Amino acid sequence: MKISRTLFPLLLLSPPPAWAAEAWDCRFPGHGGVWQVDGAELVAPPSSGATRFPIVRNTSDALVALTEEFSGRQFEMVVLDRRKQIIKIQLFGLDANSEQREMGNCTVPDMRA
Repeated sequence: MKISRTLFPLLLLSPPPAWAAEAWDCRFPGHGGVWQVDGAELVAPPSSGATRFPIVRNTSDALVALTEEFSGRQFEMVVLDRRKQIIKIQLFGLDANSEQREMGNCTVPDMRA
């Protein structure tokens, strides 16, 4: 099969297949699961409620996602460090003037499994 010269550049620009989506298997003390990118959102594992976090920054070395304001004027921020394979979660309670932090280690799951 011969590919025309005008069609070939279009093949190079096509989006990656769905199975190529980014995902991380992150473990915290006592729990964990697979976090994955779905378009412009970072999706928490089903065991954590499958919360969808809008991605606010996505660079080659890190991904930052932040929830919208929810019950009790709280915000949650998730930072995935791609180089160190670390996830950090911070919960900010504005009314209670509180902050909770959690950190875990991640691996990239084998997509062939």
